[in-house]
Order: sequence, then structure tokens, then C-alpha cells
Amino acid sequence: MSQFVWTFPGGKPLDNFETLGAVSEKVWTVPPGKLWLIYGGHAERDASATFQVILYTSADKIIMKFHYVSAGTSAVEWPSGTTFPFHGPWPAKAGDKLKYEWGAAQTTPEISLLILEIDAP
Repeated sequence: MSQFVWTFPGGKPLDNFETLGAVSEKVWTVPPGKLWLIYGGHAERDASATFQVILYTSADKIIMKFHYVSAGTSAVEWPSGTTFPFHGPWPAKAGDKLKYEWGAAQTTPEISLLILEIDAP
């Protein structure tokens, strides 16, 4: 048995890749009975839009801000050469929400969120 399976029984890696329509927010919610270990992600954005990645509780209280970039910066993808993915993994419990928030509607951005989903004890 590998150390990975022993440490995280029932763990399932997910990349959650999507191409969205015109959006200003994408929310992932940890399902009931699960825990997530969040490793990072990817998002495209228009250079004219701010962008942030925030982890919230189920009551919409901020747990952690992972990333923020202001409008007008040249990098249009996150992470870029000057920003980094999460320094995790970061745990999230059932009901917690991770949000990608753009300051203006984006046209079909490609996004992903890399997590390990495990059964809650």
C-alpha cells in the first residue's frame, strides 16, 4: 500500500477544468461528507479586469485570500511568471467555498482548480 493511499484513504484528485461562458464569478463548494486539499488552479482573465481567488466559509466569511491582481496588468492568466499557485495544500471542509472573482465579465475563460477530495472522518 502506498503512503499516499494510507494517508488519504478514498482520496480522488480532481482538476475541475472548464471553459465558461461570460462570467464574473465561479464558485466551487466542498460537498457534504468531503474534505478538500486545494493545491492550486488556473484562470484566464482579460487584462482590463481585476481578479482574485478567495476561500470562504459556508457563511461567506473570508478564510484566506490566495491571489489578487489588479486591472491593467499584462499577465492575463493566473498563475503567471510573476505570480505563484497556492503554497498548499490548503484544507477546506464541507460547505466551504472557493471563488474565482473577476472585476468584469469575462468571455469564455478557461479555468481549473486542482484538489484532492477525501472522505470526511
